[in-house]
Amino acid sequence: FFRLREDRLVAYTRHVFALAQRQPDGTTLRAHLEVLAKRGKHHAIDALRDPPLEAGERYLWDWFLELHRRRGAGAMGPAPFSWQDFDAWARRTAVDPEPWEFDVLSAMDNAFFEAAQPPAKATR
Repeated sequence: FFRLREDRLVAYTRHVFALAQRQPDGTTLRAHLEVLAKRGKHHAIDALRDPPLEAGERYLWDWFLELHRRRGAGAMGPAPFSWQDFDAWARRTAVDPEPWEFDVLSAMDNAFFEAAQPPAKATR
């Protein structure tokens, strides 16, 4: 049960942040796909469809976004969530997540970083 929820939320996170990636012209992948979708390109329409989330999973996405908006950064860019981040967020919001919910939030954080990685350059 928890694994299925985690899988859906990780897929959703990866999808949302992959679409937010800037392309060489400075616009997002989402913006490129929206132009193609308006022209009736089915691959673009399909690529814009969010993976399904159950109604009972939406709160985890909301929690993730609360944490994400306050994410720290280092010399190499955004920093992964730390236990201190989770603890401070839980105290400030008066939320008491279950251990499996922390696991899901951590998995979503990993998915954010996977989606944020620029595509590997082909080597010759």
